[in-house]
Amino acid sequence: MSTDGASSETACALGTFASAAGSTSCTPADPGSFVGTTGATAENLCAAGSFSAASGASSCTPAPAGFYVTSPGSTSAAPCAAGSFSGSTGATACTLAAPGSYVSTAGASAQKACALGTYAAAAGSITCTPAAPGSFVGTTGATKATLCAAGSFSASSGASSCTHAPAGSYVSGAGARAATPCAIGTYDPAIGATKCLAAPLNTYVATAGATAATTCPLHTFTLQTGSTSKAACVKMAITTTSLIGGKLGSSYYVKLTVKGGKAPYHWSMVTGTTLPPGLKLNGTTGAITGKPTLAGTFTFIVKVKDTRTSTHAQLTAKATLSITITT
Repeated sequence: MSTDGASSETACALGTFASAAGSTSCTPADPGSFVGTTGATAENLCAAGSFSAASGASSCTPAPAGFYVTSPGSTSAAPCAAGSFSGSTGATACTLAAPGSYVSTAGASAQKACALGTYAAAAGSITCTPAAPGSFVGTTGATKATLCAAGSFSASSGASSCTHAPAGSYVSGAGARAATPCAIGTYDPAIGATKCLAAPLNTYVATAGATAATTCPLHTFTLQTGSTSKAACVKMAITTTSLIGGKLGSSYYVKLTVKGGKAPYHWSMVTGTTLPPGLKLNGTTGAITGKPTLAGTFTFIVKVKDTRTSTHAQLTAKATLSITITT
């Protein structure tokens, strides 16, 4: 009672209490506490997950979404740190952003999924990592980037997909940042190539990055694939590229071959070069025959001419060859 001569006592109001007999006034609940009934003899601490900021509280306030209260008797709620969140009221702790998600600011009530082209490998991320050049992230909420497959590339960070190698170029392995133009002598007509194609026989590719090979002019041919210029297209050529070895004093025979031109052909040695001693070249058949009389490796140049006609100018071809004679 607060006055003399009172005929009855007065119960303490909500938010207040009197702990001793004979009280002349009631005590407001301290910040961090509450009194939820009238006539109370004690205050109660706010439970974890709630707080009271001022004295005289009749109830505690739940921590708002995005905030938390870890211990009883708190006078305020703390915001969840960046990288974490609380999605409901009354939280006693915050939840780390899951891998593939992030929380960029404090006090968040929800996490956000990483966007296309980005990822978060660990929990508690405050931002997402862009896919590095040579890789991509094609889904939201990803936890890792994926290397671009062979035949494709990504030139910059943050790619959500990879780019196919354009026609005339290739990517041979995974994780490429750029496509490589096909070299001269090669080509590719398709996109997404992992290698280029050698120019077929009787064609050539004279520029890098080609999507097709060029056919040799009429009545000309090439001796091998992968030719790099029109000069590789010839009307006549010696097709023998290597010769078998011989043995000192043993019979030797090999026949040179020629393509193009008009038969019959006439074979000869280029002046200043000679066959191994004991061997000779047949001018009509192109056969090298005889019995070697000296061991060693002998390099020489052979020449062949075709037959001239009224409509065909005579053609000449040469080849550098060697024969090794052993004892």
